[in-house]
Amino acid sequence: MASKGGKESVEVDGRTVRFTHPDKVLYDATGTTKGDVLEYYLAVAPLLMTYAGQRPVTRKRWPDGTEDKSFFEKNLPSHAPDWVSRVAIEHSSRTVTYPVLDSPATLAWFAQQAALELHVPQWTLTDGEPGRTRRIVIDLDPGQDVDLDTTAKVALRVRDLLTEAGLDSYAVTSGSKGIHLYARLDKAVTAKGASAVAKQIAQSLAKQTPDLVTATMKRSIRDGKVFVDWSQNSGAKTTVAPYSLRGRAEPWVAAPRSWEELGDGGLKHLHWDEMLKRLESEGDLLEGLEGPAKKGGGSKKGATKKSAARKSSASREKKSGGSKKSSSSSSEDGDPERGGSDSSGADSAGGQPDSDNAPRAAAEEGCDAGPTDADAVVTSLEEYRRKRDRRKTPEPFHGEVETDRSDGDGPIFVIQEHHARHLHYDLRLEHHGVLASWAVPKNLPTEPKDRRLAVNTEDHPLGYQTFEGTIPKGEYGAGHMTVWDRGTYECEKWKTDEIIVWLHGEKVSGRYVLVRTSAEKNQWIVQYMKDQSPDSFYGGRDNPKSSYPSDDDRSGGSDASRSRESGDSTTHRSDAGRSRDSEMSDRPDAPPLPMIPTAGSVTSLSEDTWAFEGKWDGYRVTVSTDGVRSRLMSRNGNSMDWLADGFPGLAEALGKPAKLDGELVVPGPDGVPEFSALAKQAAAEGGDSSIGPVHLFVFDVLEVDGVDLRRERWERRREVLDLLTPALDAVDRVQVPGVLDGPGDRALAEAEEFGWEGIVAKRRDSHYQSGKRAKTWLKEKLLTTTEAVVGGWRPGKGGRSGSLGSLLLGLPAQTGLTYIGRVGTGFSDRQGKALLEELEPLRRRSSPFLEDLPSDARRDAIWVLPKLVVEVRHQGFTEEGVLRQSTWRDIRRDKLPGDL
Repeated sequence: MASKGGKESVEVDGRTVRFTHPDKVLYDATGTTKGDVLEYYLAVAPLLMTYAGQRPVTRKRWPDGTEDKSFFEKNLPSHAPDWVSRVAIEHSSRTVTYPVLDSPATLAWFAQQAALELHVPQWTLTDGEPGRTRRIVIDLDPGQDVDLDTTAKVALRVRDLLTEAGLDSYAVTSGSKGIHLYARLDKAVTAKGASAVAKQIAQSLAKQTPDLVTATMKRSIRDGKVFVDWSQNSGAKTTVAPYSLRGRAEPWVAAPRSWEELGDGGLKHLHWDEMLKRLESEGDLLEGLEGPAKKGGGSKKGATKKSAARKSSASREKKSGGSKKSSSSSSEDGDPERGGSDSSGADSAGGQPDSDNAPRAAAEEGCDAGPTDADAVVTSLEEYRRKRDRRKTPEPFHGEVETDRSDGDGPIFVIQEHHARHLHYDLRLEHHGVLASWAVPKNLPTEPKDRRLAVNTEDHPLGYQTFEGTIPKGEYGAGHMTVWDRGTYECEKWKTDEIIVWLHGEKVSGRYVLVRTSAEKNQWIVQYMKDQSPDSFYGGRDNPKSSYPSDDDRSGGSDASRSRESGDSTTHRSDAGRSRDSEMSDRPDAPPLPMIPTAGSVTSLSEDTWAFEGKWDGYRVTVSTDGVRSRLMSRNGNSMDWLADGFPGLAEALGKPAKLDGELVVPGPDGVPEFSALAKQAAAEGGDSSIGPVHLFVFDVLEVDGVDLRRERWERRREVLDLLTPALDAVDRVQVPGVLDGPGDRALAEAEEFGWEGIVAKRRDSHYQSGKRAKTWLKEKLLTTTEAVVGGWRPGKGGRSGSLGSLLLGLPAQTGLTYIGRVGTGFSDRQGKALLEELEPLRRRSSPFLEDLPSDARRDAIWVLPKLVVEVRHQGFTEEGVLRQSTWRDIRRDKLPGDL
């Protein structure tokens, strides 16, 4: 490696690539360095270019090693060398410029960036646009208690099904948990077509072996089974590329394997150096998947570091990305489909829709009904496109290629706030390649007693999931639209007149039912379901219990259900319901959701740029007042109005409408908030007189007297809050905590001295981003260390099967140990193996703990002699004396149990 200009560099493919800190360890467990990563990438460059080339590459980077934080990166940074080939892909709300892998020099640059994982879609680029594919991938994802050998047995069954379908298949151990199976298609197809083929295989296998296989995304039914995930073929998803490294505890690789290996047993993931040795002896086991291997990538002798350096392809100077001819496209196939799946939602104007559009595939009984023909058009966006002029509106007309949707993600939902003729919210659920859409005038309810009107509108393309912007005046749905919340959902039922889903969003989460009340007017009712238990949610086809409506719902819990059964399109309302609505209409508007800080280190932050506040161990809330009454809402959008009565003078003290941000706490005798006490008061809705009352700490102001301050800098908002402080401090149990002195390390030390949970650092110029997690606010928690004695351990499950799951800890007492909890995070696989080696000789038949441990701790427990002293970090103890959020630190070789 040559040094140039004081900076280390490497010559690759005629390019000088800056390469610094080659000795930096990226995998602690094996000591694998950044230089080793470069060596591996250059050795397999021809193969990576074969199987990941001519595709946009999303990188997952670990700049400080796999024991530290990672992040996905799609956009090519501005400092990237100009010789890195790239492609600009237009998304609904932005254009993303991705790198395109076409030379070893680009791989060397990836290594410099510590981009350990390379994720790509299955389709290739055609003339710089998303095109078609000649391969499918099926991801075998083992559930809890399923090992790699069992997963391999499923892989062999999938291979047989693919063979019966006339498809050649190839196996790749993913380097993470499971196995990826690839199959070559004779004809280039769209992303939807590839998904259809994979789905048919997955569902066929699930029917044949329901005891071992599931093709359903519900996580609750995956234990003991292998999830056959066909959805990775979606145009909106990516899969880690064959031969890519993985950012795990050890430097495993997405490694091609022979079918003989999968049947022999004892299957394990491979390290990078093992992969290189196998390439020397066995060559490329994927040869044939993408046609003839390029640049020697498929030679029987494999691709060694030397051969890669000799046979690397010339890097392209052009920035457009894909070549005119893709390795997986053919001119005889016609025009490629742009963007993969053409789906996802948008909104309509806010009045009654023009036509009766039941959700797509409404006649289907289940949640998983989908395409069956390889090139079938499952849904039509004709109505959506008919209403819009693409020359005038910025709305998307295609599906978005969202390349960092990780393995196992469910379908997406999005709620968009639409300031059209009337303000309303658009709920959109990804279903059959589109976003089935409803206009909900008052947004989704958060309590079972609330029912909201939802008007079914036309299906929208998937690209609408991220759409934000202004639809021009005169166009359909004219007005400004923003994303209010988005996430994934799980489907329990999808019928013509009833849909049940479990939403997982930042603001909205829970089990919801949509019931159609009038087909003529496209009117539905959306209700937050009374029964939110997971067991109930997974009733449906997989649980003999009735999922909805329950007996309680029929007897009075669901007016929507009753009106549906009676055939009456009008929802019946009781006097109590009408009076409650009247009462709610007299209350202030619901406050906006709070801004969420990002976890990070604050010690080096300057007080010139950052302000520092205490982090309180409580419930985050926002408050809305109208000068007479107050409303409180949790960070998840749930009502906390039962506490509003606890601060009766708050609205009156301010004397004007306002919206505030703060934290609910219960201070202990020393004034330090006690979370366990707050949890008890919350359960009692503030009525537990045996513990202290709930206090409100206010630390931000979002609106005063109709003036929205969220676009103001933090410093300006703090000035306004200081003006309100005398009025707030006059209210019983309401206070405005002061700002801590900086810099960050001093503020953290002060928080530690007071015994607080930690601190929050806020950029002084930061705007308030309601409902979003932002890096302009950082939080750092203070952790306590405790030394304890190991009294037992529990075996690992799932990915840790066969290794250490958790340690059972205690403190020495006169005749044994007093249980203080367990620790199951913070140690690497290598450390776990070393701990087991020390604990095995210490096995005993009986528990060394004085009391009976909780059932979840003693289940499968293996008891040991209490001799090993360890140190753990945690966030204090619960009221029961159990560690909170404990993390492993190390063994204390210098101490014996008697020293504690």
